[in-house]
Amino acid sequence: MSKKINSLFIPIRVNLRKHGAEIAEDVFYRFHPATLNVGSEICVFCMTQKNLTKEHVLPKWLFQNKTNIGFEIRANQQSISYLKSVVPACNNCNNSILAEIEKKIIFILENLEKNKYYDISDLENIIRWLEILEYKLQVFSNRLKYIKYANGPFSDFGTLPVAWMNYFWEMRPFKALSDLKFMQRNISIKNKSSNLNSLIIFKTKEPHFEFFHQNSEYIFISFPMYNYAIFYFSKKI
Repeated sequence: MSKKINSLFIPIRVNLRKHGAEIAEDVFYRFHPATLNVGSEICVFCMTQKNLTKEHVLPKWLFQNKTNIGFEIRANQQSISYLKSVVPACNNCNNSILAEIEKKIIFILENLEKNKYYDISDLENIIRWLEILEYKLQVFSNRLKYIKYANGPFSDFGTLPVAWMNYFWEMRPFKALSDLKFMQRNISIKNKSSNLNSLIIFKTKEPHFEFFHQNSEYIFISFPMYNYAIFYFSKKI
């Protein structure tokens, strides 16, 4: 099992090492106010423009396909359901790689719940999956427009990514770009042994779905179907 799932991460690591900088620049500048000629969409994992699909930022099995829950964007009081929160990915990356990784992660989580055997490699693969999840969150934030919603007291700045406004109300666009590149570098590192103490897995007394995160800092997910929750710190070793 470990060998099979480990091989699924290889093309993602290789592609981000090779094309990561170009992908990050494309994600960052696609909604930049100074960008006049926007090119065709690309897969944010391999850079191809062919057979693009919509990859959910949070997997549908995670939030159990519910339509009434989603992200609350504090910057401009915007709400968007998890079901509609997607990023562009080619058919191969979406269905042949990411979907297969998720199947293996589900298997690992099921084993945790049943107290069956798991090893260090399983924990490292959970970390790899969480880093991909964090990367998708940052791509999504860079593609989400900062505009006035409902009766919010905010001015309409025009087409600006929400990611630019996520840092204590400071206009820090290049922090968003550096975060993207940071997560790409994390994903491209094969060995996760030094990150194991940054991963906390614990049982939950009252199972329910909960999710929150801080870009390039931490991510928290509870899995009500497995009575477990996970905290992962991206930078702390």
